[in-house]
This record gives sequence, C-alpha cells and structure tokens, in this order.
Amino acid sequence: MYPPAFSYHAPGRLDEAADLLAELGPDAQPLAGGQTLIRAMKLRHVRPRHLVDLRYLDLAGITQHKDQYTDGHADGVRTLRVGATTTLTACEDAAPIQDLWPLLTDALHVTADPLVRNLATMGGAAADADPRGDIGPVLVAAEANLHLAGSGTARLLSAESFFTGPSSTALGLGEILTHIDFPLHPGSGGCYLKVNRKVGDPALLGIAVQLRVVHDQAVTRCRIAVTNAGPTYVRAYKAEECLYGQPVTAAAARRAADIAAQEVHPHPDRDAPAPYKQALIRALTHRAALTAAERASGSDGRAVEPVRA
Repeated sequence: MYPPAFSYHAPGRLDEAADLLAELGPDAQPLAGGQTLIRAMKLRHVRPRHLVDLRYLDLAGITQHKDQYTDGHADGVRTLRVGATTTLTACEDAAPIQDLWPLLTDALHVTADPLVRNLATMGGAAADADPRGDIGPVLVAAEANLHLAGSGTARLLSAESFFTGPSSTALGLGEILTHIDFPLHPGSGGCYLKVNRKVGDPALLGIAVQLRVVHDQAVTRCRIAVTNAGPTYVRAYKAEECLYGQPVTAAAARRAADIAAQEVHPHPDRDAPAPYKQALIRALTHRAALTAAERASGSDGRAVEPVRA
C-alpha cells in the first residue's frame, strides 16, 4: 500500500529544519531513516501532510570529547557522542562503540535486521520510543544524555526524562534530537540480552545492565532497564540497590535477578504471558549482570564476543 500524499522538505540547516517543523506544526513529521514512519504511513496509522528530511543537517558521526555536565565534575568527563542521523550499521561497525560501549554493541547486533539497520538511525530509534525496542533501554541503563534543538532553543535531557510513555517522548513542537552522549567511565561494563521469536522481531523481553566497579570489583554504580515490560522502559531499582557495594558473584547476580523478577510487573501481550516474562527477567538479569561485571573488570572495559540469549 502506498502512503497518502505529502509534501517533502529537505532543509540544509538545523535552524531551518526547526523553524519549518514549528511553522508546519502537527501536520509535519521529521524523517530520519524512515523505517518506522514510512511503514506507519503505508498502513494509514499516521497521515502527515509534510515530511521534513533531517539527513542533510550534518548530524551524523561518532566523536569523543569532554563535557562538564556529566556527574558534575568540574574538569569534565569523557563522553562518546553519537549524531542523531548516524545509522545503526555505522554505529555497529564503529571501533569506539565496539571498544568502549559493549552494552550498546550488544543491542545493535540484535536490533531488527541488517537491511533495517542500514537505514535506521540512532536518533530515529530513540525518538520512536517503541516500548519493545532495544535502543531505548540501553540509553536508560547507560545514563545517556540527549541534546534537543528547537527554533532558537536548546535542551539537554537524561534518557529517563526523554522517554515519557509508549511511543512518546519529551520532544516539543519544532524540536529535533541532534545527538546522544554516552559517558565514559573507567571500570565500566554492560550487557544487553533479549529474547525474541525470530531475527528481526521486537523483544519478547530484554534486559540492559550497566555497571561500574572499583579495584576490589565492588559495584559503585548500576543501572538495570527492562524493555517490553510496560508502556515504557522500566528500571529495576531494588535489583540495582542489591548489587551496590559488593562484587557481582554468581550468588549476588542471582539475588538481584530474583528481586528484579519480583519488582518488575511485566504486562502480558499476545506473544508472552506475564509469568513467562517474569521468568525471562530472572534469567536474563542473572546472565547480563555477570557478563557486565566481567566486562567491567577488564582494564579498559572492552567488549567481549557479543552475548545472545
């Protein structure tokens, strides 16, 4: 099925794109990779009268730099910055992401399929906010910061503040997600695991774990985020607290997994009942916590071979 008729706009500057989106209002949609939007238009789920293409705004690329907002350090903390129109394939192939962010690498390997990843973008995957998606929970667990730009305005939001509900974000009228910053801390490691029916399917359930350890391997920072357990990505706060201040042994990971399965109340759907999802939370949290700790204990936090459920 063909999508309804629309007008196509290809601005060459960020301010021009923001002004255009603000002027056209709800009748306009930003276009990045188009992997969700175009399909929704073909199915008549959405009927925008205008598409504003963001691919000519020079928002692609992966760089490292220092920022002063992360953790409040006056001298700045290194961050890995991913431009919003960087494709998932480009991220998947990027050495800095493979070396420094195994959590994100895991998710990129299992997001959709290669054909989709060749076109889908990091910004688009974040802005889509699919509660079954793989990128969203990784952003939450990674404590990523998202930069938004509007007509004469700029905002910085944490991932948790950015995601507001099912397929809903804090992006305002005329605002554009420009780039995503991942903080780089020594002694950090992460892991993303998901279960799905076949390659390319959304997650029946997915777990993202990001840890930071000190020299005695005790956990000083921990985030656990769950996908497809509710209307948006769910934090397992009590399970995180369980891991603080101690090494992640098999027993500690098992306790955290049991707590996560008890505190997260997944919504049943046509693919999986709630008890099955709770069993997945327990199993995946246990495995992901152990893998994240193993990666964090390395001298540089480099990724090991991608883990698949």
